[in-house]
Amino acid sequence: MTKAGSIYCVWEPKLGLHTAVQITHVLQPEKKGKEPNVAVLLLDWTGSELPAIEELQSIKPLIINFYFWNDRYDHYITDGPVPSNYIYIGELPVLEENKPNSFSGWHGGSRLIKQLLWNRIPEDNRNAFKAASKRYDARVVIGEKEINARSNSLDLADYPNLADYTELDKLPCLTTLVAPDWNDGIAAYLRTQPLLYKIELGQGADTIDLTCTAITEVALNIEHTSKLILPENVESLRLSGLPASGTLTIRHEGRKGFCNGKGMTLRLEGGRPEMLQAISGLDELDSLELYNVSEADAGEIVSRFPALTSLQLWGKPGYIRNLERLSDLPKLEVLTTKDMFGFQSEDFPKPEQLPKLYMLWMTSLPEDAAKSIKQAYKNRVKQGLDLSIKQPRKPEWLADNLDNPLRSWDGREGISPALFKKAASLYRQLSAQARALTAASTKTSPSATNASAEGIRQSLETMLGEYVEGFNKLDRRHEFIYTEEREEIMGAAQKAVKDTFDALKSASVNIDEHAIWEHVDGLRDF
Repeated sequence: MTKAGSIYCVWEPKLGLHTAVQITHVLQPEKKGKEPNVAVLLLDWTGSELPAIEELQSIKPLIINFYFWNDRYDHYITDGPVPSNYIYIGELPVLEENKPNSFSGWHGGSRLIKQLLWNRIPEDNRNAFKAASKRYDARVVIGEKEINARSNSLDLADYPNLADYTELDKLPCLTTLVAPDWNDGIAAYLRTQPLLYKIELGQGADTIDLTCTAITEVALNIEHTSKLILPENVESLRLSGLPASGTLTIRHEGRKGFCNGKGMTLRLEGGRPEMLQAISGLDELDSLELYNVSEADAGEIVSRFPALTSLQLWGKPGYIRNLERLSDLPKLEVLTTKDMFGFQSEDFPKPEQLPKLYMLWMTSLPEDAAKSIKQAYKNRVKQGLDLSIKQPRKPEWLADNLDNPLRSWDGREGISPALFKKAASLYRQLSAQARALTAASTKTSPSATNASAEGIRQSLETMLGEYVEGFNKLDRRHEFIYTEEREEIMGAAQKAVKDTFDALKSASVNIDEHAIWEHVDGLRDF
């Protein structure tokens, strides 16, 4: 039983050190039989070896002041029990009596890493950041455009005439740079900016060299890139597209013990099998995330990245083969899947085959596998396994919802089966209307289609208006649409009419898509 005052240590792979936390409060669960929540306080300590409790008598909470944080503790409420990868050390008097108000997941020493990186930044840059962050009304001019002086993100696509990147020095809080493409000017500028840690590139060059920069997060469309050289402290690499050359060679030469993907997360957008085959390097990768997967082969994943400690597979929906090969990942600690199918209960590894697993989240999966996996792993919950098996699906469900972007609503807390069916019906109706409009618009001659552009615009506004009003009515009755649902509703609408807009563009029909979405946005009450 976890007690207030308990000290736990957890290995932080991105540091290569143990970090420490204290449980400051144990909160009674809202429901009988549920594990109590706990308040967790990050401590100012790291060590290559686990400490004895006597060595921690003078330990203090870590004070966080990186970027927009201002001398605060990393103190949060999270779900119990304590994960199995946290090692109990002993008990000390509680270091913070005040109960925190914020909620978070167990995040180990991730904020300690950010603080350590912040501490390495020259003091002048840190002071300039803090000063600018308090100037809420100050404005500066960048490339003939006015912008808030405390802006921390900038998209160069909005500044096509910007030739001198040193103008960006007027933004002391700039940490994220979005660019339509890569050039020598951006490369040179990044090497002078110790605060700029995130770069997003719409299109790369043949070779991109990020060494000698402070970049820790990279997002890149790899279509035009054949070689990527990563900086020492990179933590996250998000890739989309396929290299035209057939292969993307990634070089990661970090500090001792942290190279070839060690301590790093690779996220592949689109989840196409060819993406794994096209990437060379990162053989020691820690974490792999595949999003919008249509199909995946666990055997290929294991062979390509045998050192994985974390694996996320999110389908659209997707099918996975050779799931039993996950047992060949001896270091696997975290496994999450969503909308993944094509496997049976006997294909999933037994608990003893994944001895280090401390988080297993599977949402929207075959019904028989869901029952079996939940039963097999339930005893591990008492040992600290974070187990969540939700939304088991029958075979007929998959057939009915394969192309339904709102399928995750089925079984979601706060959304009844009746609400899900009505939402799915609204989406199917919009999709059918969009397909009919596309067919009618492309059958006519270009001149006739252009002549009826106003009628097409009205049709689009009408069908999208009916879709939005349908959800307005549902929400007035049930009040279930919040931020996540709102984004999903509008994302589904965009998916439904995407082919229509693409067909109209191909036919050179002049339709103001932005104006249509502005009109539709004004109709929604949620």
